[in-house]
Amino acid sequence: MPKWLVPFNGRNLSGTYNLNFLWQNKNIYVMDNHRAALWCWFQHIKPSEILNLFHIDKHNDTLAANLASWVSQCPDLYTTDLKTYLSLNDSSFSEFDASLFRWDNYASIFLEKYKNQVDCCYFATYGEGDKPNHQNIVEVEPWLLNENIDYWMDESSNKWICNVDLDYFFHKLDERKHRMYSDQFIIDLFSKIKTLLDNDKIIVLTVCFSPECCGSWEKSEEIWSIIQPCLGTNMLLPP
Repeated sequence: MPKWLVPFNGRNLSGTYNLNFLWQNKNIYVMDNHRAALWCWFQHIKPSEILNLFHIDKHNDTLAANLASWVSQCPDLYTTDLKTYLSLNDSSFSEFDASLFRWDNYASIFLEKYKNQVDCCYFATYGEGDKPNHQNIVEVEPWLLNENIDYWMDESSNKWICNVDLDYFFHKLDERKHRMYSDQFIIDLFSKIKTLLDNDKIIVLTVCFSPECCGSWEKSEEIWSIIQPCLGTNMLLPP
């Protein structure tokens, strides 16, 4: 049954740490702040399972500035509940409270702490942020994404984590965010993702609204209104 793991708290600032909602239906998770994605993945990953990551995002989300410290503070994510995960503070910043898991470091923590379980990573990004800390990275150009995503996933014998940030579909011009892709591009992409979910190639899908990076909640929700019929989630935020 669909459920709100973090009940909707309004269209507030997401920023680095604030999580205004987290929604789940089976192995599909939707959130406004990408920091929760790592916990969601571990609800579906088996210990010692070898898998792949497909990351579709404007940013790499693999900040490396304090990676060794973050990894040392990261608990066993197979046994960590959501409340604990969200409440963990980064002890590196003793002068103020800072969450351990941020929108820009959760992927770097995953690729370092659990690197022996990750075979390869496909990154469809615009290269913003530190480079991914993994030896087997495939960089995906936008014009190749729709045509090949199902081929790439089917070609591998491993299961996939699919991680999408809606800011991938926007660019910035004159201090404003504008949509870059047509409805049909988005429909084609998420229709393929849904088929891969149904065929059990994708074991978990995480989708992040990132309203500030898309320009507003309204713009994020506009993209989501195109995506959610493809996924069949019927997830809409309250008015």
